[in-house]
Amino acid sequence: MTDHADPYLDRYLAGQASEEDVQALGERLRADAALRKELLVLAAFDAELPGALRDVAWEKKEQARVTVATFPAAGTRPARLRTDARRPLARRFPWPAAIAAGIVIAVGLGAYFIGRPGRTELATTVVAPQPAPQPAPREAALPVAKAEGRLTEVGGEVWVVRADGTGQPAVASAGTEVFAGDAIVTSTNASARFAYADGSTLRIYRASAVVLSHSDAGPGLDLRRGAVDADIRQQPDGQHLLVLGDLMHAEIVGTEFRLMADARSRWLGVRQGVVKVSRLADGQKVTLQAGNYSAVAPNWPYMRMDARVCPYWKQVCRQAAGTPYP
Repeated sequence: MTDHADPYLDRYLAGQASEEDVQALGERLRADAALRKELLVLAAFDAELPGALRDVAWEKKEQARVTVATFPAAGTRPARLRTDARRPLARRFPWPAAIAAGIVIAVGLGAYFIGRPGRTELATTVVAPQPAPQPAPREAALPVAKAEGRLTEVGGEVWVVRADGTGQPAVASAGTEVFAGDAIVTSTNASARFAYADGSTLRIYRASAVVLSHSDAGPGLDLRRGAVDADIRQQPDGQHLLVLGDLMHAEIVGTEFRLMADARSRWLGVRQGVVKVSRLADGQKVTLQAGNYSAVAPNWPYMRMDARVCPYWKQVCRQAAGTPYP
């Protein structure tokens, strides 16, 4: 037998341990880490040691029995021992070492699960609350454009050309909204009536094109061709209707007037109120009252003239609008 400090381990390795010894050895292994390590080393490197020890003990016992049986009488030569009487050391499966390894593994697993926190401890673990994700900042909504007004009457083919850069005309009807920058276009056999938000109106005649605009000074009206009769209500201070174009400008406070245009001339006649007209070429101004008109046209004087007696004014009205004015 090997020399160990623990008698239970010695008896166990020699195969002489009783159940009480095995239990005592198990308790010792649970309490002594060094003893567990020694048993593992012996199990790994001396797995056949217990069986060998048992075989050696058996061989000594058998040899003593044979010696007694074959010892010769005095004076005679002893007979040779039979070589086949000797039992070879059998290689048996190292059951004690396997059992010892199983005990160590069981003890180790028991210590692991005893020291491991249970479900209750895991359940009581406090997790730091995570901050709620903040919503991404929303972009400020673009201001919604306010319509200048809408078409209230449409006769014939009328289009609205939107100021969105496409230049594509859209067929208009009563109720169509018109925004700043849009153009209202009538065909040669059509007419339309447009109403501003404040109740002011525009009567747009055949073959006309008028562009509406808006600025800090107020709404704007630019007649590119054709004829328009305007009934403009009293405007608030600093917000007057502006008649625009590349030949003349006029500021309307509250007036009824007719505006006619072609590629080379602009004609403006007043039915009610007072209008100041400026010629853009030199900045000269003319003040018009009810019954007056003024024109910026080739070979025509720029001055205040009486619309009720001027035959040329009446001729221009018939050609552009088909009706006299005033």
